[in-house]
Amino acid sequence: MTYSSSLPCNSTVFSESDVLSLVPPPITYVHRRDRGPSTATTISTWSRTPTNVFNWNEFLNGVKSYIPSDDPVYEKDDFRFKKAPVVSNESDLYSALDRNIYDMLSQLAGPEGHFGSHSAVAMKTEADRILYVNPEHLRLAIEVKTKYVMSTNDLVQKYNEDIANHNEELISQNSTIYQVQQIFGYLSWDQLQYGVLTTYEQTWFLKRNLSTLYVSPTINRD
Repeated sequence: MTYSSSLPCNSTVFSESDVLSLVPPPITYVHRRDRGPSTATTISTWSRTPTNVFNWNEFLNGVKSYIPSDDPVYEKDDFRFKKAPVVSNESDLYSALDRNIYDMLSQLAGPEGHFGSHSAVAMKTEADRILYVNPEHLRLAIEVKTKYVMSTNDLVQKYNEDIANHNEELISQNSTIYQVQQIFGYLSWDQLQYGVLTTYEQTWFLKRNLSTLYVSPTINRD
């Protein structure tokens, strides 16, 4: 079973614009009898605290300014989504992202972009996925979380509220502190400017400027 798109099906080739118009299938969470959903976030040894976390206000305008090609050069069969993923943990999310997003983006990027694990490249840290040109040329660190660990419509507001509560020794529900500090630490240690936090259903693009972190609006799967 493949997830259908709204694109015309009478062609055997796709353009870059066609591919970027595809909407990944939703995921389904299931609880396995041998373990419940994980709600804990590991405190990473690489974590660092950004001095400030601000909205990345220019992000959406930057995305909209990109004009993808309409030349039909990609085989349509190479861009078929797999069966809608069933997820019970982060490992399942890695597979869903690889099959339905990263593998397709790698084809668009060609030799200039590869998605892999931290063990395949020259990283100091242990990001879940990394976008790279070659093992020494890293571009983008990606951290994957389940919806039980990350779920918010405004990550900047939620993080700053969580920090304020933490400083006042108050308990925040579904705190985002560890998640943000973890990915910011990865960017800092590996001297990367860009990163991603994603639950598959929600994604936040990140830009590090020295000790300041800029966060995009929440990008929903659909």
